[in-house]
Amino acid sequence: MILTPDDEYGVDVAGFFTIGMTYLDLTAASKNARAKLMGNIPMETTGAYCIAELARSDRFDATHLPGSVILDEAKAIVRRARDLIAGRFLVVDAQEVVFDRLYAPAGFKRVSVAMPPAGMEDRSFVTACAVIKDW
Repeated sequence: MILTPDDEYGVDVAGFFTIGMTYLDLTAASKNARAKLMGNIPMETTGAYCIAELARSDRFDATHLPGSVILDEAKAIVRRARDLIAGRFLVVDAQEVVFDRLYAPAGFKRVSVAMPPAGMEDRSFVTACAVIKDW
């Protein structure tokens, strides 16, 4: 969580993220993308960290709390986990427009098309990943 002082309640949650574990499925990725991510390791799936949610409170806008700041905080937690227990990838399923604005500039690579969540079937989603050691 990203906390900020609040006169009424003492503390306000300006933004938050959740980190979990998942697997990275490279079966839908191009051979080139698979080779860039996995090198000579012939695996089509592997364990990975994931950002399940990343959000900013409606009380703050992008000028006060850019999404990149929240993403940097999430990446710092994943780096720390990698130092403690290992891991190679951070995966996110994101709306294509969010991927283009937030995740691609942060070094995430598009892996495949993702299924949209219920109620968002009219939007395009992608699965993307970043190699943690590249940060």
